[in-house]
Amino acid sequence: MHYALARGDIVDVREQQAAIYRDDAGVVRTHYFDAVLTMRDGTRKAVSYKPRRRAEALHFADYLGDLAARISPVVADEIIHNTERDLPKDALHNAALLHDCRRDSPGEADAAVLAVLAKVTGQISVADLRDATSYEGEAFRAIVRLIGAGCIVAQGTGRISGGTLVRAAKRRAAR
Repeated sequence: MHYALARGDIVDVREQQAAIYRDDAGVVRTHYFDAVLTMRDGTRKAVSYKPRRRAEALHFADYLGDLAARISPVVADEIIHNTERDLPKDALHNAALLHDCRRDSPGEADAAVLAVLAKVTGQISVADLRDATSYEGEAFRAIVRLIGAGCIVAQGTGRISGGTLVRAAKRRAAR
């Protein structure tokens, strides 16, 4: 869920959403999706998570394919099966970090980070940006929040750290 909430293209997350369907014998059954994600463009994606080994043992992909044909299109436009292999570890780490940093209200550190960044041409490391303010750890958390808000762009897809290069969102990266 942290990963879904960290993505900018997802505007709503509904957990444990029921989908009612009839099986081959005509028996009414219910499947609970782990989440239904509403995307910025209005499409809805129903997500079911199962660890890869368990999903393979249960032939879960086949089950979801059959389920897609049986449920109402009102439930979702697309069904997605995720395993631990579908979500990169660095992306999960960054999503959890962003979620934790969003627990803090934006404040003076956020303003200080943006003020320093406004004077930077090109990219700067998170550590250098943090050190250019007087807010230390608060500045790091502000940088993460501002990345999540789309005000700052991080280079690459690795874990956000002091070495991560960032730039203001409205500027192009230096070449």
